[in-house]
Amino acid sequence: MRRWVWLMLTLGVASCNPADGPRELPFPDFDPDQPVPELGSEGEGDGAAGSEQERAGFEDAIRRAGGATPEDEAAGTQAVQTVPLASILLADIPVNFDEWQYSSDGVSTLITHRTAGNLPDAMIYIEAFSAAVEFFPSYEVGRFQFTVDPGLSPNIVYPPLVALGYEWAKSQTAPPLDVLLALQMATTRTMGMGLGYSSSRLSFTGWKWVGETRAGLEVRFGRSSGRWDTPAFPGQREAESILKDLVSQAPAAQGILDQIQKTRQVATVTRRPPSAAWMLIGSARRKNNPNMGVHIAVVCERRPVCPVALEVSQFLASLRPVEEGANVAAMAQPLSGFAQGIGVNLLEPGDVISAPKMISILQQALRAKQLDGAKLPAGVKLPGEVTLPLPDGSELKVPLPEELAPATPGAIPIPPAAAPTEPVPQ
Repeated sequence: MRRWVWLMLTLGVASCNPADGPRELPFPDFDPDQPVPELGSEGEGDGAAGSEQERAGFEDAIRRAGGATPEDEAAGTQAVQTVPLASILLADIPVNFDEWQYSSDGVSTLITHRTAGNLPDAMIYIEAFSAAVEFFPSYEVGRFQFTVDPGLSPNIVYPPLVALGYEWAKSQTAPPLDVLLALQMATTRTMGMGLGYSSSRLSFTGWKWVGETRAGLEVRFGRSSGRWDTPAFPGQREAESILKDLVSQAPAAQGILDQIQKTRQVATVTRRPPSAAWMLIGSARRKNNPNMGVHIAVVCERRPVCPVALEVSQFLASLRPVEEGANVAAMAQPLSGFAQGIGVNLLEPGDVISAPKMISILQQALRAKQLDGAKLPAGVKLPGEVTLPLPDGSELKVPLPEELAPATPGAIPIPPAAAPTEPVPQ
């Protein structure tokens, strides 16, 4: 009898202490209503919205604002059209070509809702993950935040760019961090002007809604409240001065100044009256290939609530991988012209100065300054490599472009000056 008792106790203890480590928690299912303030069970700074009475009040306000009703959706009157999200995912928006329109160039997709004669009251901007997501996922998230709302993540810089950026900043009167942020601004599709939305201080929830969609995608979202206005970059004048100095030393950077002038012109063509709004920001990626995914930013006016909150939730619920033979709706017009029509500047993919290109431009500037024997910044351990710490305590060696590889450790070689017409390396 004692043997049986001892055996049962032993088995019980063993079952409570699995040898393979801590038990993994199941990945939660994603509820597309939760991140939308008008539909979710949690409020946005002014109280919760979970009760039936409050829910009915929100739906009432949405109907008064001209949005669809749950009865419309239940009756099947809300037909949808399929749109591509940066050629990586698909999603649905209502079939109402006078109000819902989109455009895409394979890298980014812009979707708008607007009534006749008015600027959009809702905008969805999608951008594919860049190659940086594999080694610098935190930077990649910050890069997108800097693209759509510069004030949300103001101090994010491409790690390999920091090394040469600080070296070049030594010859500038502006603080090194301002120099690095000006260089970072110039590598985004909006040139640091964002979409016109500015988050209120401390309003960002963090990554509050994380889960798996019905289509098997992994998503995460957070939101903020703020103001939707004409796109502007408060520090653009200072950044322009810094970039003019860069152009004087590296003529290949002239395209950056040209793009700054373009952003200013676009912003003055369409003036948007300020309005209260919220932004939902996050990402969706494939489970089997986490580096293949898209960033998503949804901006919607509060009048007093978002008039298309239900449609936004439907859009999130419809996120899915690209299907073979999918019937994709026709675009309104090319992306850059479509964006300019609502006062948003998006550079053409070929006009964007990527962070690796910016590194090459900085090398030209250092070469022009004739900084013979200049010491490498901290972090450069081996010729041609920058060693960066990773969150898990390990290190990553990132190769620099060939023309940046020092001939001997600890010094940057200064090749002969390039001709003024030298193109930016691709």
